[in-house]
This record gives sequence, C-alpha cells and structure tokens, in this order.
Amino acid sequence: MTSDSDQTTKLLAAAEQAASDGKITSTALQNLRRWLTEPYFSEFVHAILKDLQAGNWPQIDRMFWEVIPFGTGGRRGIMGDYGSASMNPRTVAESAQGLATYLHQFTGRGGGSAVIACDTRNRSLEFARLTATTLAANGLVVYFFPSHGSTPELSFAVRHLKCDVGAMISASHNPPADNGFKAYWGHGAQVLPPHDKGIIDAVYKSGTIPTVDFDAAVLEGKIILLDENVDQAYISAVTSLSLSNARDIKA
Repeated sequence: MTSDSDQTTKLLAAAEQAASDGKITSTALQNLRRWLTEPYFSEFVHAILKDLQAGNWPQIDRMFWEVIPFGTGGRRGIMGDYGSASMNPRTVAESAQGLATYLHQFTGRGGGSAVIACDTRNRSLEFARLTATTLAANGLVVYFFPSHGSTPELSFAVRHLKCDVGAMISASHNPPADNGFKAYWGHGAQVLPPHDKGIIDAVYKSGTIPTVDFDAAVLEGKIILLDENVDQAYISAVTSLSLSNARDIKA
C-alpha cells in the first residue's frame, strides 16, 4: 500500500516534470512544494493532491504562481480552496496573524482591540469570522459586525470604539469573484508606512496560527457582537457633516 508520504513524493516529481515542460511556472512549483511539505498547510493537502492526480496543471499554476501580495492596505485577489496565490482560509488567517503579531511588536505589549466587518462578497462572512477567531486567539478583544457592512463604517468604528486595528473583508473594486483582507490602523485609515512593511513581514513569517471557537469566544467576551448602536452613531456622524437638512428624496 502506498503511504501518503510516498504519494506526495511521487506527485511532486510529476509537478517538477510539469515545470520542466512549461505547464506550471517555477514559482508555482516552489510554492506548491512548501504547501505539500510544511505542517502548517496539512489541511489543504488532500485537495491539492486531488488536482495533482488529475494533472490539472492550469489550476495548480493559478493557485500557486505567486504568494498573494500584502500591499499598502492589505491583500486581495482570486478566491480558491487552497494556494499561496488565492484568498482562502490559510491566506486570510495569515493576514490576521500578521496584523496581530505586528501590533504586539509595535506596542511592546500583548492584548489590544480590533473591529471587523465584511461586505457581501462570496465567503466574506466566513473570512470575517476566521479573522475574528485568529485575533481573539492572539489576545485581542474583537468587536464584530455580525452582518454585512460598509468600508466607511468600518473605518468609523475603529475610531468610535477606540480600537488599535481593524479589518475589512472586501476586495474593493476587484471583480466580483475576488475577495480581500484590508487592514486598518488606530486612526481609522488603511495601514501606511512603516506599519504596512511590518505587517507584511509578519504575514510572510506566519507558521502555526492559533484560533478559538467563535461561539465560545463570544460567551467569554473575547468577541463582542456589535448592534445597531454603532450603525446609529455612524449615521449621526455622517449626517452631521451635511451642508443641507433636505431629506425629501423620493424613491
């Protein structure tokens, strides 16, 4: 009987041949090898091996051709079940872990607080909950919008709740099939130098990522579900800036 290790070795050899034949890029091979051999990615191995066995080289190359970049503001890109080049549970958790790690490095202490929101893209709420459980496992108190919200309100909530950081699960103007992780600092704006570089470095160094059960964390007060009070505070703040009190717009 062939062991899982033997199967992985055999399929990696097939991937090396595919790279030699130009069916996948050398970068894809490098990233693929890491996901198949390092323990942090073990939950994704079965799905990867399935595509390798099928010789689905376009899919393998698409999922591994790069490490999805963490630029100024965060990460965004195609979604997938696995892979360094897509938004998936691992790359989302890495993003949250990097944000928590850098915050603690910058402040020189643990703890802190964060607020998380998401838009209506596919898997946004799932990724938001994953971000919440990762940050909570790192000792942050997490304020969580339990339903979809807007990016401007997330920015407002960071300041309104006096949080250290925030995260918005959204890909902004990217195609509808994409998703992303946008990181915010305590001033309510997307992260800027030098924080972006520090977070990037922490993201790429992520190994084992801690987590907690979402519902248990809510009961323990580690994750706080927000209600309409924040919505009303946001609406009041926005309308207070209006240059007119006209409110008779017809549908």
